[in-house]
Amino acid sequence: MNNDADIGLYLRLFRGREDHFAQQGEDYYFPVPKVLDEFYLHRHLEGDATFGIYLLNRENCCHLACIDIDISKSDMGAVDFSKPDQKYSYLKKKLDAVLETLSGKLAIPPESILLEETGGRGYHIWVLFSGQIPGESAVIFGEILKTNLDFEIEFFPKQGRLTPTRKYGNLIKLPLGVH
Repeated sequence: MNNDADIGLYLRLFRGREDHFAQQGEDYYFPVPKVLDEFYLHRHLEGDATFGIYLLNRENCCHLACIDIDISKSDMGAVDFSKPDQKYSYLKKKLDAVLETLSGKLAIPPESILLEETGGRGYHIWVLFSGQIPGESAVIFGEILKTNLDFEIEFFPKQGRLTPTRKYGNLIKLPLGVH
């Protein structure tokens, strides 16, 4: 991303909670009580730091959802996930099934779906909404998606509302960063 328009588009597409984002620490992510802006995004994209977003905003709404598909821990010895072609070949059937379910059965427009190789054990499939939707609706969407698949996925957001014990909700690593 070389220009301000690309950075601005990225920040509009990958929006989460307005007043906090997450930074990856040694073994965990921790909340940063600031607005994710161009400065932090440049650091993320350049590999100086890794950031994530809390999907639910303070109104319990979200602008996107994310499906996480990983090589299971029990199969990690069978696949060298540091080699993108091996990882993709291993996960291709699952990725295709999710993409077909999203675009075919659930009628999500292809331009609203983004497949991202995470740099870790798998892939993220981002579903970008045209506006914000209630978090509870996003969770229902995830449940419907899961009923159409014969394998496990991790769906974000996992909860539809923030609570006193979950005041930030789930976070997900922003795309195109170093993990």
